[in-house]
Amino acid sequence: MEVQLILAVCLLLLQPALTEDCTHKATFIKRENELLFDGTNYENVCLKQEIDHVGEMTKCDGHFINPRCVCAYEMYTERIFDICNKTAPRKNGSLYHTNVDFCILYSFTHNGPCLNDGVLVSSSTTFAMDAKCRCKEGFSGDFCDTVSRPIVCTESMPGSPKDSRDCGMKFTAYPSHSSCSLTIGNRHFICDTQKNVTDGTLDCSSTDYNPASNMQGDNNEANGKSPLSGSPMLLVCLVVLLLTCRLDYGDVFLELNV
Repeated sequence: MEVQLILAVCLLLLQPALTEDCTHKATFIKRENELLFDGTNYENVCLKQEIDHVGEMTKCDGHFINPRCVCAYEMYTERIFDICNKTAPRKNGSLYHTNVDFCILYSFTHNGPCLNDGVLVSSSTTFAMDAKCRCKEGFSGDFCDTVSRPIVCTESMPGSPKDSRDCGMKFTAYPSHSSCSLTIGNRHFICDTQKNVTDGTLDCSSTDYNPASNMQGDNNEANGKSPLSGSPMLLVCLVVLLLTCRLDYGDVFLELNV
């Protein structure tokens, strides 16, 4: 049997131990959609498109304002306070010249910048710039964009690519990019905010979580044991590989007196 085939079988047998899920409590901004606009494209997104929308709409300089842009979350986070900045008096697209009730009337969800089913607090006197949201349980922040909860992590193989975002820091999770990287000691995990945590899943930093100890060897070394002593499957694979190599390359082994 070819050495490569044996190695592949060994990796398949060992993979379940390396992929047992664990959890990590992370704090992240949960976005319902991708970034709608930024400081370079908001005019095209918000003012120059035909809008198919059933409901109240307002205009800016003769253009209907995309309801998704009215008091949008991006206006606050991208610091775009006026999407009608080439017009006067610029009232309909300005966070400084409209009030919260305007946001409730004309925004797409009638909740302006509030995410994750947050509700925009009604006020006829509060400027849109000072909008506040009432959040559902589990969410926080002025716009209900922040969540702090356990997320599902899977230990990655040594040398596997890491996500650019650190689970230990606050990060933004989009529907199309919901993962982050976690490092605990010399172990690396990829965590996904969209996966559901199941009951009984251990914390990645828990001393009881050690599915990859057979490959790591660090706990065995701490106990004065060989790194391979807790890995019968790995030892079997190594023995088979050595025997196969001896059969296939016997002459080489004889010359080396192996």
